[in-house]
Amino acid sequence: MAIANPLLATYTIDIVSYDPCPIICPPDAIPEGEPVCGPGYIDAFNVGCGMRPPVFSPISNGDTICGTTGSWMEGEQIMWDTDWYKVIDVGEGELHWSAVCDFWSTMVIMDAGSGDCSDFSTIAWGSADACDTARMVEYVSGGTYWLWIAPVTQTTPCPSDYVTWVECVPANNCCDVDMVPDNYPISVPPGGSFGLTGFVSNPTPNPIITDVWVGVIYQYLFYQIWDFPNIALNPGQGVNAHLNQYVPGYAPAGSYEYIAYCGDYPDNICDSVRFDFTVTGGRIDGGADEWTLKGRFEAVDTPSEFALKNSHPNPFNATTTITYDVPLAGIVTLDVFNLMGQKVAILVDGKVEAGQHSVTWDAENYSSGIYFYKLTAGGKTFNKRMTLLK
Repeated sequence: MAIANPLLATYTIDIVSYDPCPIICPPDAIPEGEPVCGPGYIDAFNVGCGMRPPVFSPISNGDTICGTTGSWMEGEQIMWDTDWYKVIDVGEGELHWSAVCDFWSTMVIMDAGSGDCSDFSTIAWGSADACDTARMVEYVSGGTYWLWIAPVTQTTPCPSDYVTWVECVPANNCCDVDMVPDNYPISVPPGGSFGLTGFVSNPTPNPIITDVWVGVIYQYLFYQIWDFPNIALNPGQGVNAHLNQYVPGYAPAGSYEYIAYCGDYPDNICDSVRFDFTVTGGRIDGGADEWTLKGRFEAVDTPSEFALKNSHPNPFNATTTITYDVPLAGIVTLDVFNLMGQKVAILVDGKVEAGQHSVTWDAENYSSGIYFYKLTAGGKTFNKRMTLLK
């Protein structure tokens, strides 16, 4: 006996195009000003490094810009409108860049380097679905940065709309964090581990409660792997930890960046530190199966005497960290001298609270050689030597 198919019928499918979401340009926004892309259009407006000399649209802290982009056919060739913005005079702190688009978007933050497109570097990358708000936050040391926005696919019609805005948040010196690997450079197999020492301190005259969180950056994407919440610190107090970072067996080979933040998790970053490591070699049988960080921060007792520790690393290129102990609050100076006895850097000059303190010397602009660092505190003087190798 045949059974009739209850789904057998005649159907009509209507395909209607529609905008995924309306992009409303705020009244106080700045128009991008680029002509609408399409057949016959030659993109010479804000094409960035696609032209010589490069051409950018300016964007400043607090600006909101309404723009358009898309792709079109020029004969048999697909043309693609990409928009480059330049934000200048960015101080040390957080660079916040956001956008909402009526298309699947991709966004890139680049350090402009010299500005001639010969040495720029990508420092952050993000993507968002149509109608979703893409938000990128990157801690930057200051300078000039480029912002690049475009559709992910080259089938996005012209004109497709977006609204983008920028905010620069100055560095908030509410905590100091440092992470120093036991050995450097670091090369670890999948499933292996490496050791490092973490240090977080309170440089302010008031008690604080801070968070520390740690992650890795692989192919421009940040993956958080651990956090240490609610670390209470008195003025000038520091805590340290010897940590073991385990790398899962599924981690792909390649170059990674290890990064630690301190502040109010997850958005208020007061300080950060980073270093590179490489995952290479064969997978370790029975090794780690997750990104696991073992260890915890322990309080550092108030030192009983003044002391100057060895800089680490030493030799170094191009930064090294100097740690010193101060049993009583008072005026402290920490200076760097060359072999000629000339003072070349002042690292500390002022009142310091009791506790263990660390300061980093960035010697990027100094020549290779032997240097001496001198601590003066409590009527005592301490000297040590370090070597800069480039």
